[in-house]
Amino acid sequence: MPVSQPTAAERALKLGSRAVRAVAGLLVLAAAYGIFALLMETAKEPSQTEVEQVLTVVGTVPVQSVRVPRQWEGYGTARAMHSADVSAQLTARVKSRPQSLEEGVRIAAGEVIAELDAVDVDSALASQQSAATAIESELVGLEVELRSLNERLELGDDELAIEQRMLDRFNEAQSRGGANPMDIDLRQALVRRLERDIASLRQQVRLIDSRRARLEAQLAEANARVRKSQEDVARATIRSPLNGIVQRIDVEVGELLTAGSMVARIVDLRTIEIPLRMPVSSSTSIRVGDRVEVRTDSARSGRWDGTVARIAPEADAGRRTITVYAEVRQQAATGGSLAALLLPGQFVIGRVFSAVGESHAIVPRSSLNGDRVLAMEPTIDGGFVARSRPVVIEFQFSGEFPTIHPLETQWAAVRSGDAAPLPERVIVSNLEMLRDGARVRPEGTEGASALTAEPVSAEPDAGKPGADG
Repeated sequence: MPVSQPTAAERALKLGSRAVRAVAGLLVLAAAYGIFALLMETAKEPSQTEVEQVLTVVGTVPVQSVRVPRQWEGYGTARAMHSADVSAQLTARVKSRPQSLEEGVRIAAGEVIAELDAVDVDSALASQQSAATAIESELVGLEVELRSLNERLELGDDELAIEQRMLDRFNEAQSRGGANPMDIDLRQALVRRLERDIASLRQQVRLIDSRRARLEAQLAEANARVRKSQEDVARATIRSPLNGIVQRIDVEVGELLTAGSMVARIVDLRTIEIPLRMPVSSSTSIRVGDRVEVRTDSARSGRWDGTVARIAPEADAGRRTITVYAEVRQQAATGGSLAALLLPGQFVIGRVFSAVGESHAIVPRSSLNGDRVLAMEPTIDGGFVARSRPVVIEFQFSGEFPTIHPLETQWAAVRSGDAAPLPERVIVSNLEMLRDGARVRPEGTEGASALTAEPVSAEPDAGKPGADG
């Protein structure tokens, strides 16, 4: 059905109602504003009460430059300075072994590890000794022969002299016409025969020296074989070459060993060597004889003191390190416990304390929050605020510097982490309560201006750097 259109009277009525509502809203807003203005005119001024600002009391220490020994850390694997892999030196069967000799047992130098069956080497020794005795007998007979030849030479010389005189008489008689020429020939032949016999004897005497030399050479060779056999007999008893602890024992009774077979390994724990890998830059300050502190990387780490024994002359170009050899001397355990000992094969961290002192600005470790410190800086009104400042930690160490702080023993050598110089004082207490910009008061003062900050010193401190790192 068709929709009826509103009449002009109805439209006028709607417009009039809207105008009335708008005017009423404006009157309400005007009334509210008037009430607000009236309240503001008649309101009393609030009384102000001064609130005393609470300052955090902090402990501080001055930042000073002191001369401290440089410390360097390196890593390495410990090894025994003295150890021995004991092996058999001849082929034989194991005859016996001490029942008490097992892994982990202490053993003294010269103590028996195993006995080998020495029948063959005993027989060889007896044979070589017999051969040497026979040659010695030949040498004795040669001396007897030499004496006999010398006696025969003396007799031959006497007989030749007699026959020569007889021949001279016969020749003299012949010159007077009273000698038979045949007798002269016989005497002359006898003289020639005696001369040949004497020459033969002299030749035999001269040959004695060469025969003696040959026999002496044979005797020396025979004696060498005797000594070799004696050494083989001694090698049948295998002994420990050093004092130490048995790492392993590899033989059993009745086992056939060949020359070179492993018998046992003995380790001496009294001197341990650690090749430590150090930065190349440490070569300028590390010296032979510098103190070394060695520890393992475990939570319940032991600590051992040693010294730098030697330094490798070449650097490792790939790793940019040098090798520093540290030696640790320790008392080997006698009760079987190795808990307090540095053992070969352990991976350790070594800290070398250079005897060459260097000047560094230091702060207590307790003042560090990562790579930042809270510095105490003065304000224009005479107070102090805490300011966070970046620093670069060069190294950390232990020491006593009573002129800086009488109780602190743990320190860090630092330099500024930005373009600004290091602060004059750093905060060491109530750090967890402070934020950057918080107002603070030094402990032991009544007002914020009671403390005068000390400048950074350029002179070495008189404190004593400690030995622990």
